[in-house]
Amino acid sequence: MKIAVVKQKGGTGASALATTLAVELAKQGDSILVDLDPNQQTSVNHLKTRFNSDINPSMHNLHYKVINDGKKAVKASNDYEHVVFDGAATASLSTGIISQISDLVLIPTGFSKDDLDPNITLAYELMDAGVPSENIHIVFSNASGTYVEQREAFKYLEQTDVQFIKLVINNKPCYRQALNLGKVLTEVPFPGPKLKAKQLICALFLMKGLTYE
Repeated sequence: MKIAVVKQKGGTGASALATTLAVELAKQGDSILVDLDPNQQTSVNHLKTRFNSDINPSMHNLHYKVINDGKKAVKASNDYEHVVFDGAATASLSTGIISQISDLVLIPTGFSKDDLDPNITLAYELMDAGVPSENIHIVFSNASGTYVEQREAFKYLEQTDVQFIKLVINNKPCYRQALNLGKVLTEVPFPGPKLKAKQLICALFLMKGLTYE
């Protein structure tokens, strides 16, 4: 399984989603997270915090690297069963390269039109570059807003040819606190938010035939 988490703007929870996917995939086989943003290194720094905190110390299947070149990132990932690419804060040539070889391309976004429009544009650009439309999905992994805003965002996306996941992880303090400790979205202590995160990961895995418990 290769998953590319890409975006056209920051602040949409992309790195939190990428690290969560990497941790969950590592439970199923040798996995690597490749961070393509050498300036911020958000997802790699998060995993470093995790390892330094001895969270799941027996998780030897989880690896990480920082590589700012798409071709080199793809080459470095070939030795692993599962790969998560965490794209840079804005789309680049590397975005297309990692998207082309990925089984899933996830584009995190918020509810607002300011968040949606550039990410919808990115999805169309990837389709035009030859990435299969069925592999591209917009996701809401750090969404702030009301249910009405969520409903309007869904309606807005339904007018496009871009697929999206109708499961929402809202911006909540419990997620932020867990991430600060090196944990991931599926490891928050509260049942409701934890279930939402697990449902999203389960839905993504099932698309490509992976089981998830």
